Amino acid sequence: MELLDDIPMHRYREIGWSFLTSTSFPIFCVYLLMVNQLGTIKRAIPIPYDLRQLMGVYNLVISVVNVYCFVGFMQCLLEAPSLYEKTPNAKLSFIFYVYWITKVCELLDTVFMILRHRFRQISPLHVYHHASMLLLSDLGYTRYAWAAFAMPLMLNALVHVFLYLYYGLTAMGWQPSWKRRLTELQIVQFVIDLVHASIGVLYHNFCYWSLGYGLSMLYLFTAFYIRTYLRAGENQKRQ
Repeated sequence: MELLDDIPMHRYREIGWSFLTSTSFPIFCVYLLMVNQLGTIKRAIPIPYDLRQLMGVYNLVISVVNVYCFVGFMQCLLEAPSLYEKTPNAKLSFIFYVYWITKVCELLDTVFMILRHRFRQISPLHVYHHASMLLLSDLGYTRYAWAAFAMPLMLNALVHVFLYLYYGLTAMGWQPSWKRRLTELQIVQFVIDLVHASIGVLYHNFCYWSLGYGLSMLYLFTAFYIRTYLRAGENQKRQ
C-alpha cells in the first residue's frame, strides 16, 4: 500500500490528520481495545463456539468480493495512462469504497478467533495487518482514488481471493495443500509493492511512508514464513 502526496514533507501531518478524522478511526480504536482485552473476553466466553458453517459462507463471500475488487482495479489500471497516475477517478472511487467495506468486514476474522478460542492466532502480525489496512483503505477511497494507489491494492485483492477461498474451504471440511504457497504469494506481493513504491519515490513524488509500510509488511511476513515453514521443517528433521 502506498501513501501518496503531491506535496512533500510538510503534508505528512495532514495525512496523519486524515487518519484521525476518518470514518475508520473509531472502528480502529474499538478493534485495538478488543484485542487488548482478550483475557477479559476469554473469561466472559468460557466455552468456544463452533462457527464452521458461518465461517465457510463468510470466507467465500469475502473471496468473491475480492474478485470484483481485483477485476475493477485491473480494468482501471489498464485504462490509466500510467501505473503512477494521480488523477481522481470516479469509477476507481467506487471500487475503493467496496474494497474498504471488505477491510471492515475482515475484522470479523479476529472476532471469530476469539469466539472459537483461537487466541494464539491473534498475533502482532495479524493485528497490525488488519488494523493498518482498515485505515489505508479508508484513505484510498476518501482521498486517493488514483491508479497509483490502486496498483498495490489490486495485488492485495488478488491475494485475498485465494486466502479467503482457502479459509472457506477449510471451514467446510476440505484441507487444500497450498497453505504455504499463500504466504509465499503474500511475500511476492510486498516485493512488487516495494518495487512500485521505490520507483514512485524516485520519480513520481510518492510519500516515503509507502516504503516504510511495505518494508514492515515484508519483514513480518518473511519472519512468519521462516518461523512457520523453514525452522519448523528443520526441527522436524532433527527429531
